[in-house]
Amino acid sequence: MPFEYKRLKNKWYLILPAIFLSIIILTVSVIQASWAKLADDGNYDRFRINPIEFEIENSQGEKKEIVYNLPQISQVPGDFFYPLKRARDGLWLKLSEKNSQIEEGRMYLLLADKKIAELLILSQRVSNFNKMLACTQESVAYLEKAGKLSLEMSNIVEGRKIGEKVKMAKYFYSQVLESIGQVSGQDSVYLDMIDRIMVIKERS
Repeated sequence: MPFEYKRLKNKWYLILPAIFLSIIILTVSVIQASWAKLADDGNYDRFRINPIEFEIENSQGEKKEIVYNLPQISQVPGDFFYPLKRARDGLWLKLSEKNSQIEEGRMYLLLADKKIAELLILSQRVSNFNKMLACTQESVAYLEKAGKLSLEMSNIVEGRKIGEKVKMAKYFYSQVLESIGQVSGQDSVYLDMIDRIMVIKERS
């Protein structure tokens, strides 16, 4: 009997790594399939289903109401499954980078929007201000990369499309960060972030 028990134990010891590897392969396959579906949507807008109104002012001082659509967010920093979401987004970015500058630029825009959406949820929870600032910094970094890519694209038409989205995001993010700075009591920190946003160059 001890001999049989030892054999069974050894079998499970060998099987467990195979099961773990299979789960990883399945997860990667699911993420790749979800990215392929996402990429079919030209601007990744199927995630952007939360409309938020904000106001902009033109050079003549005229004010206009604009609707900015943010992605639906289910997990934010600190939530149990957030690391899985981060891993998925990271793989999506790697896949987009391999595809084209256009896909990469669109993905950076989506990731920037997702970080702003996370920031808004964290602010409603009166959450950890360090997590809120980390979301802000990541969002600004993603937007900077999207703007840079819009300038580098050989496809001028697509570069301008992404540039227009970057421009609109700059105005929207600035209003959000101004509000967050007041709520968190860290006005100077968020004003610095706003200054960083407004100097982002984009193709127009």
